Amino acid sequence: MTGQSEETPEQYFERLDRENGTNRALPSNRTVEETKEGIRAAIDTFNKRVTGNPAIENYLAKIPENVRRIARAFCEGFGRPPLKREDGYWRKMWGEQYELELQPEDISGAITRMRLDNLTIKSPQSVTAIAEDIKRKRLDKINKPIQSGTVYTSPTSAKYIGGKNG
Repeated sequence: MTGQSEETPEQYFERLDRENGTNRALPSNRTVEETKEGIRAAIDTFNKRVTGNPAIENYLAKIPENVRRIARAFCEGFGRPPLKREDGYWRKMWGEQYELELQPEDISGAITRMRLDNLTIKSPQSVTAIAEDIKRKRLDKINKPIQSGTVYTSPTSAKYIGGKNG
C-alpha cells in the first residue's frame, strides 16, 4: 500500500458534490476539465517524486511493525521521513493513530483533502482529526458504529470540546 489515495480526481469531486450538495467554485478562466487535468498532473508529479523514495524506505525499516503502514502512508503523502528532531514526536503520533484504528487510506485521504484545501501539514498530528472523520464516514457507509456510545465525531474533537467520548 502506498500513501496514494485510491480516489481519482473525478471521484473526489463527485464525493464533494454529494457531501456539500454544491460544486466548488473554479477559477474563472478554467473549465472543469482543465481544473481536473491540472489536479491529475499535480498528483502524478507528486507521486513520481515520492514513490519508492529510498530515504522513506530506509526509515520505515527501522520503525515498529504495528505503525509501519500508517507511517508509510504519512511519509509518502508528506514527501519525506521525519527529521531527527521530529522522529520521537512523529512516532508518538503514529502510535496514537494506531490506537484510534486509523487505516493508511484514512491518512492518505486526509493528506489529499488537506492539500486540495491548501491546508498546512506539519506532522502526523495535522491529519489526525480529518483522518478520523474519513474513518467515521467510511464506517458509516458499511453501517458499523465506531464504538458504542460515541458522543463526538472523533476522540480528538472531544478533547478540544471538553467532553467525554464514549
